[in-house]
This record gives sequence, structure tokens and C-alpha cells, in this order.
Amino acid sequence: MNKTLKISFSLKNTYRVNGILFFLKQIPLLKRLLPATLYKIKGLKIFANILSVLWEIVSAFLGKFLYFVTMVCGIGILYKTLPENGVFLHILLFLTVIGSFANTHLFNPTKDKYYVMILMRMDAREYTLVNYFYSILKAALGFLPFTILFGMGRGVPLWFCLLLPLCIVGMKLFAAAVTLWDYEKRGFGYNENKLSKYVWNQP
Repeated sequence: MNKTLKISFSLKNTYRVNGILFFLKQIPLLKRLLPATLYKIKGLKIFANILSVLWEIVSAFLGKFLYFVTMVCGIGILYKTLPENGVFLHILLFLTVIGSFANTHLFNPTKDKYYVMILMRMDAREYTLVNYFYSILKAALGFLPFTILFGMGRGVPLWFCLLLPLCIVGMKLFAAAVTLWDYEKRGFGYNENKLSKYVWNQP
């Protein structure tokens, strides 16, 4: 498990680093200054690695913060006459159900998965489960500070705010289980980047 997670991180990091270096090469002012052997320069690769690690940490929290500010609390402003805690929990409930099917982390085909499973011939089941566990853990930790911050700010008890991240990842696990069950029944390969009409029509 640790070996698989280490390889996964290394591959994702390499992919991101090359992406950052490619982006730097597209900037007109830097394009002439940076050499053609950019990908071999150790200093720049270290810098890109640092940016990649920082992005991994920031991405765990920044997206969740914007999610609560815009989607949960932003929509909640429209219901000023209703209890804040009830509005907060109702909006979060419906968005969680929608997000669990639209953003599973499990059925998201990415290039790094292609490299690992097709080119490197790693065990697809082990790689998928390890990365899914990491994504679920990352989601729970990312949601925790904001369910406390925004939840308690709207009158939700602390103990309930602490449970909310577990409820969210629990819903994601349920959605993944339902999708896998559907695959066994119909043999339909689910892709969260190409959602069906049935998923879009969910409440």
C-alpha cells in the first residue's frame, strides 16, 4: 500500500512539474531566457516540486473554502427569514448528494491513471483503492475546518459540525457503491466527466 501510494505521488508530482515547466516556457518574456534543456535543470525542477507540493496542500482547503462561501453560505443569504442552521444544513445536504455522484474521485479518468495502469502495468485494483482512500481522507480533512467555521457561525452545534465531514465522505462512498452496483448490473462504464442524463436529473 505504501509503495503504491509513493509511486502514485511520484507520478502525479512528475506530471505536475512537467506541466509547470511547460507553462513557464509559454510565457513570452521567459521563453527566450529559458533554455531548450529546461526539463534537465535541477534548480527549476526543485522549484516546480515545491510548487507542486504546495498546490497539493492548498487544493485540499481552497476549493472547500470557496465551496462554502459561494455555494452553501452564498445561496443561504437568499433565505434570511428562515433559521440559519436549518438553511445551512439543507443546502449542504442537497449539494452533497449532487456532488457525491458528480465528483466521485473514483471514476475520474486522468492521464496519470493511464500511465500507471496501461504503460507501467501496475495492479489497477490496488492503485485505484489506495488513491481513492487518499482522496476520501483528503476530502474529510479539507471539509473539517470549514464545517466548524461556517457551521458554528450559523448556530450548528460543534459535535454536529465535527460529524459533517464524515457524513459527506460517507455519501461519496455510498454513491461509489451504487455506481459499482449499477456497473455489475448493466455493464455500463461510468465516467464522471461525461455524466448521463439520469445523473443530471437527480435532485
